[in-house]
Amino acid sequence: MSRPELVPEKQQIMLPDGRMMNATEVDFEVENEPWTVAKCSDGTTIRMKPNITKIFRMEEHDPINGDPAYFIQSGNIMRVQAPNSLKKFPKASVPTKPDGREIA
Repeated sequence: MSRPELVPEKQQIMLPDGRMMNATEVDFEVENEPWTVAKCSDGTTIRMKPNITKIFRMEEHDPINGDPAYFIQSGNIMRVQAPNSLKKFPKASVPTKPDGREIA
């Protein structure tokens, strides 16, 4: 007996500009996760890549080529390698009691 295919539900999502749009969440697999590498003039190297969490197909289409419009929820993963001359380390803090006295 075959299982019935699930029909994706349309839902309202809020775009970054505040508009509400009808969209359907789409399953996906990540095929490649390249890093973008930026070498700054101060000697710092910054590596960044998106971490896609959800993809929605909008009801709207591109008016020029007819492709469906998509909305992607994601976050960024960032790694920074700075030269020692730019680094500042926090000073060691001394634990204190609620009344402000140092803990021995």
